[in-house]
Amino acid sequence: MNPSVKRTIYNILFVLLFIGLGIGIGVAISSYANRDTSKPGIDINYDDEEIRVPDRYTINPRPEEVKEYLTKTYEHPYAYEFANGYFVAYKYNNENNRYEYLNSLECGEGCEIASYAHFNYEDLDVGRVVLALNDKSIIFDFNRGSFGSYDFIDLIQDNDEKYFVVKNGSTSSLMTLYGRILYSIRGDLTDLSLVGNQGLDGYMYSIKENLMVYKEKNKYGLLKLDSGIKVIEAKFDYLRLIYYGQNEFNTTYVKIKENDKWYLYNIEEDKKVLDVGYDQIITVYNNVLVVEEDQKIYFKDLEGIDLVKINIGISKHYEDIDWDWENINDNVSFKVEGKNIYILLPNGSENLYYSFEDEGIEDNGKYYKSIEEYIKSGQKNITVYKYYIASRELIKMN
Repeated sequence: MNPSVKRTIYNILFVLLFIGLGIGIGVAISSYANRDTSKPGIDINYDDEEIRVPDRYTINPRPEEVKEYLTKTYEHPYAYEFANGYFVAYKYNNENNRYEYLNSLECGEGCEIASYAHFNYEDLDVGRVVLALNDKSIIFDFNRGSFGSYDFIDLIQDNDEKYFVVKNGSTSSLMTLYGRILYSIRGDLTDLSLVGNQGLDGYMYSIKENLMVYKEKNKYGLLKLDSGIKVIEAKFDYLRLIYYGQNEFNTTYVKIKENDKWYLYNIEEDKKVLDVGYDQIITVYNNVLVVEEDQKIYFKDLEGIDLVKINIGISKHYEDIDWDWENINDNVSFKVEGKNIYILLPNGSENLYYSFEDEGIEDNGKYYKSIEEYIKSGQKNITVYKYYIASRELIKMN
């Protein structure tokens, strides 16, 4: 082949190779630049991907004074004991039929499983506990060791989704169960100031709806739980999510408190819906606003106009009443069902229980599987009202 022709062919191939390489690099850069960054924060599959867990957590060698194994009846894959100032973790060995040493943490004689008014985290199916020592809380994973020491640790959960809220000083963080910090803020996530007294308020967050109340400089606001992005700035005396029941929250409105009155607030528009405040806002459902004022329950539209003339009087006034589905002892419960709303009022009995999980009512030791069954039984320790949204009627059912 003529040398000049050969040289020309080589030059063409080189140019093509150079162009191809350039295109490849360009595509890679474009792909990176256009990657999806719209979903920061929580990755619910993260906790199952152990390979991505930070490697700073290690298995510590067995201290000499600690047992090699425990001979206990098999109940869970993991077991533990406190011995000579150590928290000692064991894992069950099916071949040897015993719990064998796995890991340990030197935590002093006062170390114990953390137990707060509402929270005791000990999961022996996955091997993870929260320990308390000298006003500090420690997350300890049996397979990886300590995740760190914090001023306070809390657990938030919706069904099977769980996350730790941890706090050191003025900084609070959202953490996966495997120790990954998702984000941090200056202030409180949920309301840690309540913990240890009356427990974490269940109206402070919803993993399902991706919302969480936060506290900053003694004022309350709302943020996106998966990213920490603030939806409503912390400027109110108090703020709570509005609950329907069955783990459902209103995603359009929240309730805010100013000067001892509760107001309805639109999340997307970031403004009050009504200028009128109430002693309590119970719920907002299908454009029906249920409120409590002067120890009576009222049904109103979103302009504050009464929908019915009949008002339900309650026998007691409750300061910052929790309109809680689960326990209606000295309380009032409501239930949203289809296009209707039930109101349940206890009549002085101390043994009343209403469960929104299975919709059952327990009255003085006897269980009724639904509201309808309870009404048919003729019992009247719980008075049941039903508000028909379409016809705007409020009916006493028993």
